[in-house]
Amino acid sequence: MKSNLLFSILLVLFSGQMFAQLSQSSQNDLQFMREKEKLAQDVYTQLGKNWNLTPFHHMRVNEQEHMNKIGELLAGFNIKDPYVSTGNIPGVFKNKDLQKLYNKLISQGEKSLAEALNTGAFIEETKISELDAAIGRADHPRVIEVFQALKDDSENHLRAFVRNIAADGGDYQPKVLSVERYEAILHPSTSDCGKNNKQGNRNCCGKKGQGTGKGRCCTSK
Repeated sequence: MKSNLLFSILLVLFSGQMFAQLSQSSQNDLQFMREKEKLAQDVYTQLGKNWNLTPFHHMRVNEQEHMNKIGELLAGFNIKDPYVSTGNIPGVFKNKDLQKLYNKLISQGEKSLAEALNTGAFIEETKISELDAAIGRADHPRVIEVFQALKDDSENHLRAFVRNIAADGGDYQPKVLSVERYEAILHPSTSDCGKNNKQGNRNCCGKKGQGTGKGRCCTSK
């Protein structure tokens, strides 16, 4: 009994210490990205039902992994989880702006396969931009590590969507990122080409994001 009580006290103290070490901006960023990853998962799930394309199915699973990572941080830092407050209902978000964005993206992505692929690319592009900013504000190494891992995956996802858009006869143009930033993502440094990133996925390289190595990103067609 005493040992359990001591453990509970230490857990509370540890959680409080973690919470105290995290800035308000990072707390807000974690809550936002928790729902942003849910938005990506919910959109890909719905569009995957309409358009039976591999990236939607693969990335839906990947977005759940992202949500889990952020959920662990929210719990560890004792921060309210918006995902819990919405009852884990698909397409429902606490953040009103994300709710409006979800409704807009679903309406857009259901029009055609081309619109669906462009919707996916736009989601990943906005996530990269938001994670860039969140990493710049972060003041805790674990938060930076998780945000960086999510950004690495989003860059691979963006390359996969751009590749599929090109295969469908389209040409995606960046809507959020600068042209320079976008091109740098599509064409990674030759030193990174074909190497596994932190998530174990091989970096896609080549013209228009075509993959030259084996890996989840590069084999998503």
